[in-house]
Order: sequence, then C-alpha cells, then structure tokens
Amino acid sequence: MTSSNKFTGYLVSIESKNVFYQGVINLIDSQNAVIQLKNCFQNGISLGSKVVDIKTNEIENIEILADPMNAATLLKPITPEEKIEEPVSNTIPNRSQINNNKYKQKNVSPNNRRNYQNGYSEDCFNSPNEDSIEDDFDFEKNLALFDKNAFYEKMEGHPRQSKTNLTFNESSASIKKLEEQTQTRYHQISLDNLFSSVKKQPETKPSINTSASINGLSINKNYRFDEMILDTGEPINLRQIQLPSNYSNSKNYVTDDGFVIPCVDLDLRESLIKQSYKFGFNKTRQIECMGRCCTEMCLHLLGGSVRFLPKNNHQKPSILVLANNNSMQGVYALCASRLLSIRAVKIYLLILKSNDEDCVEFRNEFNFFMSNYDSLTTVILNSVNDLNNIKSLDLILNGLDSFEATSCLANKIKNQNNLQILRKYVLNCKASVLSIDPSINSENNVLQSKWCITPVLPMEMLSSSGRVYLCDFGYTKQIFESVNIKYQSPFGAKFVIPLHAD
Repeated sequence: MTSSNKFTGYLVSIESKNVFYQGVINLIDSQNAVIQLKNCFQNGISLGSKVVDIKTNEIENIEILADPMNAATLLKPITPEEKIEEPVSNTIPNRSQINNNKYKQKNVSPNNRRNYQNGYSEDCFNSPNEDSIEDDFDFEKNLALFDKNAFYEKMEGHPRQSKTNLTFNESSASIKKLEEQTQTRYHQISLDNLFSSVKKQPETKPSINTSASINGLSINKNYRFDEMILDTGEPINLRQIQLPSNYSNSKNYVTDDGFVIPCVDLDLRESLIKQSYKFGFNKTRQIECMGRCCTEMCLHLLGGSVRFLPKNNHQKPSILVLANNNSMQGVYALCASRLLSIRAVKIYLLILKSNDEDCVEFRNEFNFFMSNYDSLTTVILNSVNDLNNIKSLDLILNGLDSFEATSCLANKIKNQNNLQILRKYVLNCKASVLSIDPSINSENNVLQSKWCITPVLPMEMLSSSGRVYLCDFGYTKQIFESVNIKYQSPFGAKFVIPLHAD
C-alpha cells in the first residue's frame, strides 16, 4: 500500500454528497484512492476518536483550512462572539445623564443579567475539542479477571464445571494471595476444638486439601460461609423436661427448636401451681403474668408493631373480650383487656356470669379494673344483645371456659340462650378466636377457637382448641423439683412459644 505523507496533519474541509466533513488528514492512500480523517466532525457533530475513510470519487469539493501547526487551534469549538463595547465619550456627562446611568445599572433586565453571569462559564459548558466517549466497556473481559470457578473449587473442595474458558493468569495469582491471607488469619485463632463438629467432605469426591494443624488444632477451610459452625461438640438433649418416673403421658408437643414438651394432666398442673405459692408466686403475680402473655399474643395476631404506627391511627384495632365471672380464665381475660386498652386498642368487654357471686380473684381484678376505667378505652357491654352495636372486630379473646363444672357456662341451662346468640354472632362477624386455657373436655368449651394459650405445661388439647401456644410463668427449677419434674426452660428469648404436635 502506497501513501502520501505530504498533507498528513493538515486540517481540511470536505464536501461529499450532501455530507460535510472537517478533520485532520491522518492518511492518504493513493493506491485505494482513500483519504482518512481523524478528530473528524460530520455535519458539525463530533465523531470522537473514530477515523473516517472517504473515497476520492465521492469528494465534490475539498478545502485546506490550516497547516499542522494551526490545526489544533482551529479545531477548538467556536465560542459566542464577545460583546462589543460601546465607545466611551470623552465629554463629561451632565447630572441628568449620570442619574439615568445609575438608574439603568440598578434596573438590569433579567436577560442581560443571565447573559452577564453565563459569560464566565462558556468554556466550561461548551463541547470539548475531542469527544471523551470511548468504546463500550467490556464487562466479560473485566469479569474474567476474577476466576470465580477456581475460587469456589477452593471453598467447596471439588472442581466446578466452567461455563466459559478463562485465560487470564491474574485469577490464579489473586486466589493464591487470598489463600495466604486466609491462612494468616486462621493462625490467629486459638480456640479449643475449633470446627471440630464440622463434617468433612466425602472421600469419593476430589477435593483440595487446605487443612492446617496449629498447636494441635485441626482447621479445615473447605467449607462455604453457611457451613462454618462453632460447636461445643456436646450432643443436644431435646428432652429437657422430664416428668416423674411413675407418670405416663400419651402425647408430646415440640417447639420450633425441636425441644420436646410433655403433656400433663390437670391434677399435676394444679399441684405445680399450688407449690408455686410457697415460693412467692401468688395468684396476683400469676394473673398479671398470664395477662401479659395474652396481651403479647393478641398484639402479635393484630399485626405487631406495624399496626400501631402513627400512620395507621385511622384503623385502630378492636377486640371483643369475653370473661367468665367465676373462673381463672375470666380473670386472665379481664387482666389482658386492661393491658390492651392501655395500648390504644378498642376493647369491648362482655362478662357472662356462670354464678351469681363472683370469685375472689375476679372481684379483686374487676375492682382494680374499674379504678382505672376512666383512663382506658374500654366499652362494657351489658348483655349479648349489645354485640350488634359493634361495627367491626379484629379479634375475639375468649375467657369463658372453665375446668370446674360449677363454673362452666356450657353446663348452665339458664345461659343457653345467651350462648346461642353469642355463637351466632361469632360465626357471622368472622373474627378469629383466641381462647385462654380452654378445657380438655369438648363439652365444657363455649367457642371453637383458632388459637389457644395455656400456662406452664400443656395438657392434651383438643383439635377444636386450635393451634397451641405455651405461656411462661417464670417458675424456677425448685418449683418443678418439688413435684419431681426435671425442668429446663424451652422459652429462650420469648414469653410465648408455639407448640406443634409430635
């Protein structure tokens, strides 16, 4: 290929079939009759660093604008013309002219002010001489600099099938450097039996041995981040609660963590509660604890903290609380209604009497409730007929059940009409029911519930009681040992935990 370098570097302007080019001659190929331009403008638009080949037979007119010395200067974009200053008169203006000039300076038009301010930034906002836009970034080439497959092989201990062929040597060097840093970091660990319980990779799979022995400690690095487990190596006892040897139970529950919770009968649980009185856990303390757990359960079912945000004040939750005046379940419900009302929950309280006289615990709790009634958001319903005045409900807290036949509402003939009205209302309002410590006898249960909450240790609940939740009374080991129960708390960081059928 022959070329002429005589005009190389000259700034030219070429007209070719309604297309105008302006640029610096980079190459003249006389054999192929081609002129190559760089730093080219096409119809006034910069082409950046691209070169343009123009055939000589397409050129209609060509004009040399500057030699190589002046080409760079002429390629600078043309800036607006500078303002032409008016000639200053040598004569001294009179007083009226001075006042007029001052007035004009103070009242500069917005357009003149804008032009005056933008005059200093023309060079800043004008297009550059050479466009800074380059070719598209090659993501695949940049991604190949890090050999992920080789890195995962180091972590997993076996080769991975590569989807692309990586030919960059930097990947192996970076992996080697990372391995040295990891080795140095593991040298600083001095825990006993670190990673002793982590399983090794099967021998059938090929693996890269990166284990090290430091002060007698075996450290294996062939595990992913979700397999790094610090363990004591001791087996976990899932049966932390053991009943007396002469006691036999037919059903167990399991927590979310896998701990086994055995079921007890009513006699064993009542004897456990009576023993707690000797250790200072009186009825008032236990009522408050059960009421708090019921409150926590209700708040969880209502939607948690999101339901009580300031932006949701227009839809405050409402709960219907049903209380038996002669059972501990009714006392628990009354205590929970007080705690829920403090948290701006709309409470509708309906008390159904199984006996004409209230039990001592209910009377004391009700008196305490009424002493704070003025500061509570509670509406006391006089009868079941007032239920129709309730516009909407989110939850029904059922405290009508009882273990004693004398205080069981379901066995009272005089209450059958009220119970039928209540059951019909619960069925129509479609609000879910949370029962407090329901009876294990289906005949004693007033309502069918979706959830139930029971204290201390569960009994063998019926399917009509719904999902079972266990409440923590805070009993110590000494209280359980007094009735020959070996106990380790399964609650962890919670006061209420769900139970699942074993």
